[in-house]
Amino acid sequence: MENNATCSDNLKDCKARVAADLKDALLQAEGVSLHWQEQKGAMEPTIVVAEVPDARITYPWNPLGAEAEAFFAEAEADSIFAGLADTEVTERADTFFAQIHSIWATSNLQASLSERFAVRVPATLIRAIAERASQVATSSLSLAEQLVQSAQDVLPLLAGWTLEDLGVQARPYAFAMRDGSAQTPEASVRMMDWQELSDVEKAKLSLAVASYALVELKASDLTEIE
Repeated sequence: MENNATCSDNLKDCKARVAADLKDALLQAEGVSLHWQEQKGAMEPTIVVAEVPDARITYPWNPLGAEAEAFFAEAEADSIFAGLADTEVTERADTFFAQIHSIWATSNLQASLSERFAVRVPATLIRAIAERASQVATSSLSLAEQLVQSAQDVLPLLAGWTLEDLGVQARPYAFAMRDGSAQTPEASVRMMDWQELSDVEKAKLSLAVASYALVELKASDLTEIE
């Protein structure tokens, strides 16, 4: 059984990298070898897997086979979870999957915000708001504080503005979120390019993005609007 792969002529270190990859891959088993041949100006690696009935297997393809029990016992002994109590394994697993869920939620949220606001708000600001909103959505902060924390990356774009100034602008959005109002203060922002907006309009539009992000996160059962 042979498996062939071709390297680009521009990759001078291709041979070394393929050899290193083989060393770290599942092909670390008896009867496996790598041969190089020059064909049409390119080095062609050929992986050869010899038929060695007594060779040590890399993984028991038949979990019910006689050799599988010893393999899994050895793997469990070498596992990163060896010596840990079941409760600790569960806690670590919960933390890991919570982080994965957070990353996934932030990615989906950013795509949703971009679809709604990309024409009017810079992409870097949308990304920053999505990330910060994901961090504060489950916090004990008030809605107004969550809005300010989510939209604070707009401050360097506003001349002389502070968190307190942004907080004043955030209050109408917090009220709208509590009341479930269809109309939000962003309606007062002119439909113009970002650079042509006033500082007040930029703040309002950033807070509109933040409020939309928080509503989406809270609607996804991460938390509830109080």
